Amino acid sequence: MRKIFLTLICFASIGSSFACINEYRTLLTGEVVYTDPSSGKVWNKEIDSLELRNKSVELLAAYKRSDSLEYYSDYAAALTYLGEYQNAKKIYEQIERLSPNLYTTASNLGTIYELIGKPDSALIWIKKSIELNPESHNGSEWIHIKILEYKLSESADLQTSILGLDFGTDVKPSNPKNYDLEELKEHI
Repeated sequence: MRKIFLTLICFASIGSSFACINEYRTLLTGEVVYTDPSSGKVWNKEIDSLELRNKSVELLAAYKRSDSLEYYSDYAAALTYLGEYQNAKKIYEQIERLSPNLYTTASNLGTIYELIGKPDSALIWIKKSIELNPESHNGSEWIHIKILEYKLSESADLQTSILGLDFGTDVKPSNPKNYDLEELKEHI
């Protein structure tokens, strides 16, 4: 019963979780840096759609002026936040062809494939993004992998931990594997 309860809590928290869409930023020095924002919720009630639409137009214009793939990638990120997943996916696939093996492209394609209901493709791209940047999202992407593997599992069983964690079999959870609970809390 306790495992079912813990699993339900995990799934309940997923409903209010964030989609991991990564963007680039230009510093005042002109240097372009990758950013890992965790504040962008994907559902529209949290987003000013008009402002985001205007920003997407600006990003596309900046890409056309400069041919900068960073602007193009951020344009696709804006489309993703607006729910235009297929258009964003096409752009990221084009960026991958033009400049292969960019972490941001791989991670965003993984997220988009998950959002459109293709966990098999999502898993491929998220694994690739971790290969490109193992410290992404403070090293927590292993959780994304575990969730995708669970979604693809033929024998998905709510009696087991999706994350493969073991907190014992007693009524009161314990920590027999000595997990770093603070790090685990941050990752989750």
